[in-house]
Amino acid sequence: MAHRKARGLTLLELLVALAVAAVLAAVAVPSFEAIAVRNRLSLSANQLLGAMLAARNLAITRNVRATFCAGSADDGCHRDWARGEWIVFIDRDGDGAFEQDDELHAIGSLPSPDTLVIAGNGPFNSAIVFRPSGAATWPSGAFAAGRLRTCAVSAVSPNAVELVLIGSGRAVSQTCDLNGLCPLLSDQSNRCR
Repeated sequence: MAHRKARGLTLLELLVALAVAAVLAAVAVPSFEAIAVRNRLSLSANQLLGAMLAARNLAITRNVRATFCAGSADDGCHRDWARGEWIVFIDRDGDGAFEQDDELHAIGSLPSPDTLVIAGNGPFNSAIVFRPSGAATWPSGAFAAGRLRTCAVSAVSPNAVELVLIGSGRAVSQTCDLNGLCPLLSDQSNRCR
């Protein structure tokens, strides 16, 4: 019987295989990162929309005033969206402040607040009080409409989702590309369309 020599990889073959693997990794890694950013953005926007809808539903089904705001169980409505947290509670006096006799219904936070930016305008900078009719108001009782943006400072497209609240209490979601930036909502030109 003839013996075959066991043959391994030559150094040249190994270097070619490593070069091909490096090229494939260079192409694949940015794509996976973009997918992960888009997924975090979508998840966060859906969490915020769900909390807003839960507050409205709570107000309607229990015939009470329910408030949605940037806040925590410990701090109440701190109004700082940069902290990436929010609460929904039954607001017995409808003043938009979480007090001892109010009933906490839900708390939430971003899964990764360091990679996303949340900013709001209008009533989102205070608190949104949903009436038993489902209408959205400021704590003062005035009609409330505004935008709450979740944004990724990243080159992905789209990099922002805005929740647009109308006075009836309904909220709709809009995605847009802000060229990798997360500008303030105060300027009309920086809004999703």
